[in-house]
Amino acid sequence: MNVGISKTNNSVGAAADAAEIAVKTTALTKKYRRGDGEFAALSNVDLTIKRGEFVAIMGASGSGKSTLLHLIAGLTRPTSGSVEVEGKRIFDCGDRELTIFRRRRLGVVFQNYNLIPHLTAEENILFPLRADGRDVAPTLEKMRELWTELEILQQLRQYPDSLSGGQQQRVALARGLCADPAVLLADEPTGNLDWTSGQNVCRVLNKLNREEGRTIALVTHEPAVAVWARRVVVLRDGEIAADLPTSEFADASALASRYQEIVRRESANV
Repeated sequence: MNVGISKTNNSVGAAADAAEIAVKTTALTKKYRRGDGEFAALSNVDLTIKRGEFVAIMGASGSGKSTLLHLIAGLTRPTSGSVEVEGKRIFDCGDRELTIFRRRRLGVVFQNYNLIPHLTAEENILFPLRADGRDVAPTLEKMRELWTELEILQQLRQYPDSLSGGQQQRVALARGLCADPAVLLADEPTGNLDWTSGQNVCRVLNKLNREEGRTIALVTHEPAVAVWARRVVVLRDGEIAADLPTSEFADASALASRYQEIVRRESANV
């Protein structure tokens, strides 16, 4: 009888642990054809992101960081391995089911904004909800609070080509959050911005994580951006080279030094 109780408790505990996981990748691999052979952009990556975590994924160009984010977002399919979001193995879904799941449970922010030029800023933000056939009215008040925080209320009726890069990125961020996603995925969200605009985006992401418990995975090559996260995963040649809590670092310079040390060490081992 005691054994039975133990097993039940263990299974309940395992279920509770699983419920705390927002994203899990297992042996995730992505290969591309290159000439007569294959190139592994990502190799057997095991990564777990808990609910409410803010994780930065760092690496040089070609390290696999954007590939990893696109796989988590379901924008490209892996060669092998799996991705789970909220316990759902997303690549077990058909294309239509995956599209609907991504629209409802994943917010994606791209470096180049991907705003629709003939729609106003507000129409761009609300597009995912309307594409899903949802009524926007019940969430408009809450979204207006976010728009105020992002300082874009005055730009809502403007078209993308009349907005600055920082304004376009904040509109893209608002769009990524409009469906109240389980995970916000941001691919180099400050890459096209000046220092001040980039740090402002980082502050907003940090506040969303700490005050609302938003789960965020952000790809960057900049230590000054990564240091805003709670954890930094360093990729090199498609593999995880390090997984570091940012609490270990006094500032972005300290993180940058550690990052360069990891890259140099890994290079010496090649």
